[in-house]
Amino acid sequence: MKACKNIWLAIVMIFSSLLASAQCFQPKDNGEKFGADSAKCVEYLSLYGEYYKQKNYDMAYKPWQMAVMNCPRSSKNLYIHGPTLIKNAMRNTKDQAQLKLLLDSLMCLYDQRIEFFGQKGYVTNRKAIDMFTITKSSEKAFPMFVEGVGMEGNETEAAALIYYFQSACDMLDKDKITKEQVLEVFEQVTGIIDANLKKTPNDEGYLSAQENVEKIFVTCGGIADCESMIAIFKPQYEEKKGNIDWLKKVANLLDRQKCTDSQLFFDVAKQIHALEPSSFSASLIAGVSIAKGDCSTAIKYLQDAVELEQDAEKKSKYMLGIAKCQASQKNFGAAKSSALKAASIRGGWGEPYISIAEWCAQSAGECGDNECLQKAAFWVAVDYLNKARAVDASCGSEAGKLISRYSQYFPNNETCFFHGLKEGDEVQVGCWINEKTKVRF
Repeated sequence: MKACKNIWLAIVMIFSSLLASAQCFQPKDNGEKFGADSAKCVEYLSLYGEYYKQKNYDMAYKPWQMAVMNCPRSSKNLYIHGPTLIKNAMRNTKDQAQLKLLLDSLMCLYDQRIEFFGQKGYVTNRKAIDMFTITKSSEKAFPMFVEGVGMEGNETEAAALIYYFQSACDMLDKDKITKEQVLEVFEQVTGIIDANLKKTPNDEGYLSAQENVEKIFVTCGGIADCESMIAIFKPQYEEKKGNIDWLKKVANLLDRQKCTDSQLFFDVAKQIHALEPSSFSASLIAGVSIAKGDCSTAIKYLQDAVELEQDAEKKSKYMLGIAKCQASQKNFGAAKSSALKAASIRGGWGEPYISIAEWCAQSAGECGDNECLQKAAFWVAVDYLNKARAVDASCGSEAGKLISRYSQYFPNNETCFFHGLKEGDEVQVGCWINEKTKVRF
């Protein structure tokens, strides 16, 4: 703090021409809120406050500085308004020595704010933003961001996240940090943004941060593509495959950049599941397996996901995933059973019934022993579509379109009459469908 006091004294001297009546007070703190001379302190606060409201920053500077020097505990606003006043003074001079002293005083002001009013993480981030935007020095700003963001976590303000990541990319360009370290910052920053947007989806600050960070990432030292990330992490896999935190970091980065079709992602996901089995890790492996056309492996891991998941909505999605894999293997009977289980796990969800309807339509011609009953699968399909929109209004549009399409393929009256069936009769549709339905034309 002694260095900061000397800087304040130097600033007063430099700006004596601007602040005609400025005197060289040695900053002092006696532990009292309003300092040794409370009347003078209140006068300084009042004067600077009025000028500040008028945006007359030149006139506000002198009484503001007197208040900072003589009663630094008096008001948090001294430290909130101070950066505006100092940066205004910086715009009004081209003298490099003066600019350096002003910058030093700005940094000291942030330190004093932390000393007297706390909020170290938040204030350190504000200090880092000014250091980076004023000096473009990532070497000085980046360590501040590391400290500030590390302390603030998900409470980090959106602007700090943008500059933090930009400073990391600048450090990479200067070979001060590695590509892996930049990716760690990217994961940290995007994780904070995601957490805040999950809480408040329309937050303009974090939406802007998300957009800007993604733009910076694309041009950041050639690390944004799958090939580069795989080249960074693949050689480390054997050594670090027992480190669950490292595995999760790599999985998140590859997933975010849509590199999930890579062998590295598959290996990492399987290792995560082996070390710390969860529905999420199981679903990751299943997703990669489906993309590879390996539904047998996908079903195995989706079954794990169903068993490990407690949330009904997620559990039902995993179960429907099993059903769709089974259907892709033409095992429609098992698929139907799994889809009905999915519907039972999550009440009021129509998608499983739509899936069953589509499988019924695919099987038309295979589930009857005459021309009428071979098309009866479309009746059952429409039954399931009606059920889908009855339980789930969000399925209404899709179900309605499919009903219109499938109704065109109903068997006609003459064909069914020839086989002894008339409107309203109940019939049993065979094979895997194994459902009773009513004849309609």
